[in-house]
Amino acid sequence: MEHKERLLSREEYLAKVRAAVSALEGTDCLFIARTNADPNNNAEMKEGCERLKEAIDYGMAQGVYTLGMMVKVSDLDQARTMSKTVRGPKIFADVRSYRGENGRYHPVVSMEDLTPLGFQMCSTHYTLKAAMEGMLEHGMNNFREQGVSYTFEHAPATHIEGDSALPLFDPTAYMKKEAEFTGNWHEYMVSGHRMESYPDGFIRPEFEERI
Repeated sequence: MEHKERLLSREEYLAKVRAAVSALEGTDCLFIARTNADPNNNAEMKEGCERLKEAIDYGMAQGVYTLGMMVKVSDLDQARTMSKTVRGPKIFADVRSYRGENGRYHPVVSMEDLTPLGFQMCSTHYTLKAAMEGMLEHGMNNFREQGVSYTFEHAPATHIEGDSALPLFDPTAYMKKEAEFTGNWHEYMVSGHRMESYPDGFIRPEFEERI
């Protein structure tokens, strides 16, 4: 059958699950059991659901909180079908959107739709591609202008216009923590310049919470 050619055998899949669960035993981490089964292929959908159910049951039995994710499930009908077999906690991956008549994007599902089906969270995998897009955009503009002014002057997301994004990492708080033990306070500088302030509207947790 097609799904047996495209996917790992269930035995191989569950061996990987057991290895991951073993690594997480005794921690407060959760385990996401993922399958690439295609929900548009009936055989793969059935196989994917059954192996996710086994993975969740096994992980939970070992004391590791386990969620199932069929990464190619992309709409509410597929989510409903999945939930009939995979009754344990689940994640809906990559919430798609459609463009409405007003030009705005609208998500195809919401947590209000998904929660009754046992989905406990949804995800939007964008950070890797967005980071690469941003680096390429700045790189091409800086190369064209043969300088770094484009990066220094463009900050539509962070509103930090300058040579560094260090304010987002809060090095000053680390210097203050160090001073508690050394008795010496040194202001954190970037190339001899004081750092820009933390952007308005951003929420910075207390330093002690971060460590």
